[in-house]
Amino acid sequence: MCLACNNINETGSIKATLGWKKDPSTGYFYINTNGQPTPEIMVANGAVATADNISTTGQLSAAAIATSGELSAASIKVNTSNIASYESMISLGGFPGQPNEGGELQLNKPLDGGRTAYIDNYESSNTNSYLRFLSGAGDTRSDSWLASLDLNTGDFSTVGKLIGSSISTTGQVSAGSISTTGTFSAASLSTPGQVAAGSIKVNNWTITAPDYVFEPEYKAQSLKETERYVRTNKHLPEIPSAAEMKAGGMDLAEMNLRLLKKVEELTLHAIDQEKRIDDLEKRVGAH
Repeated sequence: MCLACNNINETGSIKATLGWKKDPSTGYFYINTNGQPTPEIMVANGAVATADNISTTGQLSAAAIATSGELSAASIKVNTSNIASYESMISLGGFPGQPNEGGELQLNKPLDGGRTAYIDNYESSNTNSYLRFLSGAGDTRSDSWLASLDLNTGDFSTVGKLIGSSISTTGQVSAGSISTTGTFSAASLSTPGQVAAGSIKVNNWTITAPDYVFEPEYKAQSLKETERYVRTNKHLPEIPSAAEMKAGGMDLAEMNLRLLKKVEELTLHAIDQEKRIDDLEKRVGAH
């Protein structure tokens, strides 16, 4: 069934036709313009599309969907077979009266319980934009984020545990705790919790690697000098005290290099003592 609107253009052809079609799966209204179907208004499977709102209890499928109002559907599918992949998108506007918050995507909780998930685009006071992940009970989301990605720097932060077979970033990682069975790579790391990884590689440090200990001109501190120092200070030379480490933390790369230096100095002392023992044994054997 169709209704032809007798609005004749200069060529004498019909300009628009309103009709109803039915196939084995559905029925829908359509508009033909100059003989070409253009679904500017369509009703199908309980879906009603207008310029202000789009609502359906079924699936909404189109190459492009646009509305200035509310989009409500059981499922939404954007067809991409005839368009470039980067043109396929869902765009959500910001909130009136809340200039710092961009579009927000709400993922309702499962039917058997749980929490609702929210994803939004948020601009902080330092004008950095963040992709935030939040949660909430029912339709009310929490103001406390669970994780965020800085869209300016690529820094990632989470209040929970960061888990991965390998973790790599050129930005900052901040997490409650970090666990990986592979490699961990980041420009900086911040966590009040535990870091567990298959390997951690430090590429930069502030002090020189102590290979110079084995240079001929290097003079290690004598054991007597070391004894006097530890009796007075209760820690090794060049190693921070327990109080200093508790107050200011500990640089793992720097600490490993300082401890390596002590091991190398002990190696020199052990070599020197072995020479003295050999010399004494030779003297005793000569008598």
